[in-house]
Amino acid sequence: MRPVSDYIGAAALLDSLPRAQWLLGDRGYDADWFRDALQAKGITPCIPGRKTRTEPIRYDKRRYKRRNRIEIMLAATRRPSGRQAERLATGRHAL
Repeated sequence: MRPVSDYIGAAALLDSLPRAQWLLGDRGYDADWFRDALQAKGITPCIPGRKTRTEPIRYDKRRYKRRNRIEIMLAATRRPSGRQAERLATGRHAL
């Protein structure tokens, strides 16, 4: 299976996006067609431009900087609890 760039994978999910005001994304989602598709759905993209862009892209830097709150919350939901972590560390987990 080949790796797929972020915005190509997002194209598959574009039709099923819920209604939202903003979409926060990293530079991997920077594509003109993706921005246009989001704006057509009424979603404001908050995606910084790739470093290779000749014209800079305007985005809400303050909002983008706060995306780490979302990432921290999602990471916390994926971490095993104390008892699960102990079992995994000692190798006493069921296969």
